[in-house]
Amino acid sequence: MPICNRDLSLILSAQRALFNRVTKNVKAIYSTIVGDKLTWIVYYDTEPTEDEIELQRIATTEIVCDFPEIMSMD
Repeated sequence: MPICNRDLSLILSAQRALFNRVTKNVKAIYSTIVGDKLTWIVYYDTEPTEDEIELQRIATTEIVCDFPEIMSMD
């Protein structure tokens, strides 16, 4: 399946937003945009700390700023 421009834009936006925000506890991140909704799921090895949760909030805020059409998040 070819990568469309929106998928590539999301990949690049997430890479920039996550730079220096991924801790050793993060095992995987799933992200997609469907319509006007961003789905962002972070898988941790153990229960995330408040600092780790805040780092992900900052990253998702930066991604939402790159996509003005996003109206909701999961």
